Amino acid sequence: MNEVVMKAYAKINLTLDVLRKNEIGYHNVEMVMQQVSMFDDVILKKIPKGIEVICDNDDVPTDQTNIVYQVAERTLHMIDGGVSIEIQKRIPVMAGLAGGSSDGAATMMGLNLLYDLNLSVNEMMKMTEDIGKDIPFCIMGGCANATGMGEILQPIESLADCYVVLCTPNVSVSTKEAYESLQVDTIQNRPDTEQMVNALKKGDYTTICKSTINVFEEGVCRKYPVILNVKNKMFDNGADSVCMSGSGPSVFALFKELEKAEQACNYLKQFFEHSYVVTPIQK
Repeated sequence: MNEVVMKAYAKINLTLDVLRKNEIGYHNVEMVMQQVSMFDDVILKKIPKGIEVICDNDDVPTDQTNIVYQVAERTLHMIDGGVSIEIQKRIPVMAGLAGGSSDGAATMMGLNLLYDLNLSVNEMMKMTEDIGKDIPFCIMGGCANATGMGEILQPIESLADCYVVLCTPNVSVSTKEAYESLQVDTIQNRPDTEQMVNALKKGDYTTICKSTINVFEEGVCRKYPVILNVKNKMFDNGADSVCMSGSGPSVFALFKELEKAEQACNYLKQFFEHSYVVTPIQK
């Protein structure tokens, strides 16, 4: 085998809560993450030596700062040769959808196949957790309750029998910005993670819709009101639930019916190019 093609799936945060800082000065989090059917293609090819990264999006670096490069570098001592990695981007960049982490996860899994490394899922997750906190989840896939700094993952039932409209307005929000906009001690509206987990287990769509809360949303929307504009347009078009994903700026809406989801998406596309209908990934 000289080439493998991997799908790197995006994720949304059905819930996201930020807790107090831990003993090493980082915030602990509690969140429910769900993979969705939007994906990048990550194409890995054997080369004689070294690492080569190619991407069709100029906003994505192709040097050592790219997560994909760092993941490949982590495995060089395990392989007899090098790797060329081509990323065909569909997931918007810096959008709160784990696009970079997902590409890193696809690279890890692709190298495992390309070079017959015979690594288990747990081994691949452990190897990459310090490169990007979302990479282990993207390797595991499906839906999970994440705690600690995001690295402690408990697989749970995936979101089912609904459609997700994703919309990414044309602003960039860094995770650092999102944390700077947050005052942990004054958060009023926190998600009930246990309620979300139980609702997913029961397939209780109504409770799932009531439980989508992201504590970053208030501060980020204050700085970038276009995100609130997206949310309002989604609600105006019949969304059952609307929430920002990750540190933003992407917003997702849940719909029970495909026709309504497509109508909302078509409306949003008049204002925001990056609007899509996707489905939850089942695991």
